[in-house]
Amino acid sequence: MPKTFSGIEPLAVRTADAMRMAGHGKTKLFALLKAGEYESFLDGRIRLITTASIRARIARKLEENRRIEARP
Repeated sequence: MPKTFSGIEPLAVRTADAMRMAGHGKTKLFALLKAGEYESFLDGRIRLITTASIRARIARKLEENRRIEARP
């Protein structure tokens, strides 16, 4: 998890932090960015990924997994 300032969670993180947060490697992370699974923007030369989009994808994957496991 990225360092926080005064205990406040960051709104966006660098790619290395996003990889750690989501448990992805670099190739998977950039594939998900290209697919529109994560929201990101360039701030100068630095790509930042919103933590909200990381959390939203995790929530979608958990829901998808629940539906698969609930099938008879």
